Formats: sequence, structure tokens, C-alpha cells
Amino acid sequence: MSATIDIPSQFEVVDRPLDTQMTISMGPQHPSTHGVLRLELVLDGEMVVKCTPDIGYLHTGMEKLFEYRKYQQGIVITDRMDYLNPLGNNLAYVMAVEKLLQIQIPERAQIIRVLFCELQRIASHLVWLATHALDLGAMTVFFYCFREREKIMNLIEAASGGRLTPSYFRVGGLMMDLPAGFERRIKQFQDDLPKALDEFDRLLTGNRIFQKRTQGVGYISAEDAIDWGLSGPSLRGSGVGLDIRRANPYTGYEKYDFEIPVEPDCDVWARYLVRMREMKESHKIVKQKRRAGCLHQIDWRAKAGARPFSRPELRKSFRAAAHVARRDDRGYRRDNRIDRYCAGGNRQIGLGSWAFDFRPFGHFSPFGRFSLL
Repeated sequence: MSATIDIPSQFEVVDRPLDTQMTISMGPQHPSTHGVLRLELVLDGEMVVKCTPDIGYLHTGMEKLFEYRKYQQGIVITDRMDYLNPLGNNLAYVMAVEKLLQIQIPERAQIIRVLFCELQRIASHLVWLATHALDLGAMTVFFYCFREREKIMNLIEAASGGRLTPSYFRVGGLMMDLPAGFERRIKQFQDDLPKALDEFDRLLTGNRIFQKRTQGVGYISAEDAIDWGLSGPSLRGSGVGLDIRRANPYTGYEKYDFEIPVEPDCDVWARYLVRMREMKESHKIVKQKRRAGCLHQIDWRAKAGARPFSRPELRKSFRAAAHVARRDDRGYRRDNRIDRYCAGGNRQIGLGSWAFDFRPFGHFSPFGRFSLL
């Protein structure tokens, strides 16, 4: 016996196609839009009628986190700002604090900082190249790029103990010196990278399918790039030859011989060529550091008014251990003034450089108001 269902009179059963449009949000969440982009979609059934990009979603509250932490505690937060360039963010932050505290950094520490920033730049560009090629249908390049990036991650892990968030740089120098055998590992990577870059060129640069999908696409004129605040490879791919490492040198970049890649075509193809050339220039900087014998120097700690304590001293001297514990507990002391520092990054749209601005709460306060400019 079948049961019948009585439908209330106020409801109507309609069995016809949807004839109205609906607006929904796509993002901002990972992995569809990587957490920084929202797409406002207008749908007519399953057909996308209109798509409006809404950029600017990177609300992590980092400025507020910085306000209530001591300077040495803020380093780990900078790693999370851009997980493809954590060491570059470390560098911009510690240089701002060092400028505020008027600390002079030893040459060896500066050399190692630049060495790791250039390695990080190559690793960041390899992730870009891998995902860029994958999105355009070239899957082989994806695996080859991550093969080379893994070598850089192993180098960073050997020095810092971390891979994605190393926090290797410290206010006044480095977390620790380079491990034994590090120069040999750098040389091995230095010898392998040019072969890999040539391999990428053969797979993509001369590929007619890749050319057709990048040339004349995504045109951004030099005027628009400046008006939109683009920086890094996106700016230089529009014919603007600005690189903060050359325009405002920091941590010894003025001592190295490297070119600033610039392409005039203003499209995706031009930005691809800029990044490919940048990896070669970063490799050139790494090679100059090894040939100069810089990794053999021994003085890597900062001169900040008081002599730093070595690890053997910390094990034997109660005074040394108490001094370090007191400094870590109370934070660094500074004058009541404002300082800022800017350093170059590896990314493209609006993430080419970081600037840290410190505004004090009170005289000799260990805390400061932080803003990301």
C-alpha cells in the first residue's frame, strides 16, 4: 500500500530550469585561491556570466602580534609572512632592529646572510616556475623544479635546522655558524644548477605552445605597473629597471657583480624571462662568495657595545648565562625614536620588498609599534 504525501497549499512544486542569476564567492581560501584572492562569481545555472577579482586578502594580524613581543621574538613571525621567502623577511626585520639599536654586523655574517637570501630567491623562483608551467600544461617541469628546490631546502636545513620557517638570522648576526662541510655542499649545488636551468630553457623557452600561451598575455604597461605598486620581476618585466639591491644596497650587495634583468614586452612572457635570468644572476652571486673565500672567516658575531659570549663561556660562567637570560627576558633597550628598513623580496605583485617601521610606546620600552609598509 503506497502512502500519499499531502503538500500544503502555500508550497508549489516547480520542475523547470533555473532562470535567475546567482552571485557566490570563490575564496579566499587555500588551495583554490591561495588565501589572498576572492572571486565574485555571477552564475546562470552552471555558466559563469561574470567574474570580478577582489584582491588584498592577507589579513593575518601580524602587526598586532609584533606589538606585544620583544624584538628577538618577532623573527619567527616574519617567516610566516611569505613561506617562500622566509629568510628575506628575516633579513628585513633584523636589519631594522639593528639600525634601531645601532649595531654593527661583522662581514662574515653579512656574507652568509646574502648567500642564504640568494639561495632562497632561487628556491622561490623554482616554485613559481614549477606551478606556472603546471598551470599551462607542462607537468615535467614541475618535478624537475622541485628536485632542484629540494637541494636548497637541504642546505637551509643543514644550517638552521628548519626548512620552511628557518629563522636563521638573528639581531646582531646569525643563529649559529655554518656547519662543517657546508662549503662542499654549496659547491655541489653550484655545479648542478646551471645544468638544470639549461634543461628548463630547453623544455619551455623554445616551446611554441608555451610561447603562444604567454606572449601578449597579461599586458601591464610601465605606467600601470608603477601606479599599481608592482615590484620585483613584475615591475622589471614591464621595462622598469628598479631593484632595491642596486638602488639602495644593503648588507654588502654593492660589493657583488650582478645584472638587473629587465624585459620591455610587459607580458607574461617578459616576466618569465626576467625570473629565469634572475636565477642565473643569483647563482652568479653565490659563485662570487665561494671564490672570495668568504666562508672561511671566523668572526660571525655582532659587536653591540658588549662582547658576546661564546658557547663554552655559557657552559662555564654563571655570569655569562645570567646576562643572556636577563637580556632574553627583558628584551633589547633602545632610544625613543622611529626607524625603518626595507629589503628586497622574491615575489611579484605587491610583495617585492618588505619595510618594517618601529614606533615606540615609551622611553626604553622593550616593545614597539610595528607596521608593514
